[in-house]
Amino acid sequence: ERLPGALAPSPDYAGGPLRLMPFVLGGPADVVSVVGDAFERDLIERGMAGADTALAAQEAFGLQVEHARYLTVHDLAAMTAMQYEHAGLAALWPLLETALLQPEGEAWLDQLPEPLIHYTEGEARIALFSPNAWQQRYAAEVQGEADDATRGRLQRRHQLFEARQRQIAAVLGAHGVPVNFVHCERDADCRNALS
Repeated sequence: ERLPGALAPSPDYAGGPLRLMPFVLGGPADVVSVVGDAFERDLIERGMAGADTALAAQEAFGLQVEHARYLTVHDLAAMTAMQYEHAGLAALWPLLETALLQPEGEAWLDQLPEPLIHYTEGEARIALFSPNAWQQRYAAEVQGEADDATRGRLQRRHQLFEARQRQIAAVLGAHGVPVNFVHCERDADCRNALS
C-alpha cells in the first residue's frame, strides 16, 4: 500500500508532472542478469508503455497520463542528471545521486564557485563560512583593505553565494536528504570541519 523509506514521495510535491512507480523484477540470477543487460541496452529507446498499460495506470491512480515509459534506475538517474544540468545544478548531482542511491556512501561538492558540501553519515554538511573564510575561498583576489566599490561587489557576491546555499539546501531537503550547516572560521579548516 505504500513505498518503502526514501522511495515514498512527499505529499508536498503531489501533482508534479513526473510521477514514478518503482517495481523490482526478480528471478534466478542468470535470467535476471540477461534481462537486466537487455533493459540497460534497449529500454531507454524502446521502453514506451503500451496504450492499455497507460490507460490502466490512469484509471488505477486517477490521474492524466500523457506518456508512460519503463526506465531502469540508471535511465532515471541519467534523465534526472540532465534535468539538473538544465537547471544549473549539474555540480550538485553526483552528491545527490550518492545520497539517493548509496545512502551509506560519501561524496563531496568541492568545486568553485559552489558551496562546499560533504555528504557523509546520511547527511549533507554545508560549510557556513565566516566572512573572512568566505573571502579566502571565494574572493582571494581581493587583498588588504578594499575600497567602497569593491566592498559593495563583495557584498553582492556573498549574498548570491548565500542564496545558492539556500537553493542547494532546499533541493537536498526536497529529496529527503538532511542538511546540517557547519560553521567554518578559516577556509583551511573547513574540509576537516565537514568530515
